[in-house]
Amino acid sequence: MNAFAVFLSATISIALVISQGASQPPPPGGQKVVNVTDPRVIKSSMAGIEAINLQNGYGETTLREVIYKVMNATEQVVNGFLFRLHMEVGPSECYNTIMNIGKTAAACPLLSPKLVHPCFTEVLARNWTVPDHLTLNVSCEPIPEQKAAMLHRLWP
Repeated sequence: MNAFAVFLSATISIALVISQGASQPPPPGGQKVVNVTDPRVIKSSMAGIEAINLQNGYGETTLREVIYKVMNATEQVVNGFLFRLHMEVGPSECYNTIMNIGKTAAACPLLSPKLVHPCFTEVLARNWTVPDHLTLNVSCEPIPEQKAAMLHRLWP
């Protein structure tokens, strides 16, 4: 074998190793990005928005929050699947009553896209437990004051 063939073979081998290394899965217990349209992400985001609505309190003076958009999601395997979700949520046309639990933006339309605000949730999904989705952490930035004034004009 001539020197060029050896060089070419070595270069191809190195390129294969590098390209395979780039697509390696994260180490066990590591975090990985998940597509926001994954059904598991959608189910976890629904658990997250319910926790947000629970935190806001039920009653006929509070509007139900609905998901406007799931911005990004990660998954980590830890005694189940831990989903970390960054979402945009906003007040809907529905009151946050017990009768409206589980209703999405399809049944309770978003009041205005101008009123969305960011929220972060961590949801542990374990299909062998009841409930199968446990929301561990919820944090939302409040609607800014100027947008809150618009909310009061739209929904007295």
